[in-house]
Amino acid sequence: MLISTLTVLPIACVIGFDSAAWRRLFLEFQLNNYAEISCVVPALLTMIGAWMGAFTLPLDWERWWQEWPLPCMFGAIGGYVAGIIMSIMYAYRPKWTQR
Repeated sequence: MLISTLTVLPIACVIGFDSAAWRRLFLEFQLNNYAEISCVVPALLTMIGAWMGAFTLPLDWERWWQEWPLPCMFGAIGGYVAGIIMSIMYAYRPKWTQR
């Protein structure tokens, strides 16, 4: 539910439910404006962060942060925050780096 909220909800609010736009964004990875970039980059990093958070699951679970859903949740939230920061950095990059 957390990953769905962080990935699908912002894109659905900005893009809508146009299947052609979703296909263009996620299958062809054609991002046309800043609104699309600020939705897709955090969504992708959320999924990558949740996947990377799963690396701590095979450990012995003696710590509270190693129990089942927590590493994936922490990874997803960390990936989402990293995606937001990357989107902000992209928006405010110097004008000479823009093409």
